[in-house]
Amino acid sequence: MKIRIGRPSTYAPTIATIIDRNYVERIENRRLKPTEIAFTVNDLLVKHFPDIVDFNFTAKMEEGFDEIAEGKKEWVPFLRDFWTPSKRTWMKKWSRS
Repeated sequence: MKIRIGRPSTYAPTIATIIDRNYVERIENRRLKPTEIAFTVNDLLVKHFPDIVDFNFTAKMEEGFDEIAEGKKEWVPFLRDFWTPSKRTWMKKWSRS
């Protein structure tokens, strides 16, 4: 099953960010290899925010952004639908630290 996520316009800045943060290192033929910190960060994100790091969540968000750009959806309700449940999760996580 192919999940359509990612935008060509965000590819270069995304690669630059993960290199700058030492989440990956370049190896032969310009390939990228994840570092230990990348695995650690990923594990923490999956553990604490599984809904947000899910491919289907990303695909749904991108679809919503496309609909906003096309004038088919209002951006405030769209972001409110994301933020309201997410805020509860984040506040619960932060209150424990």
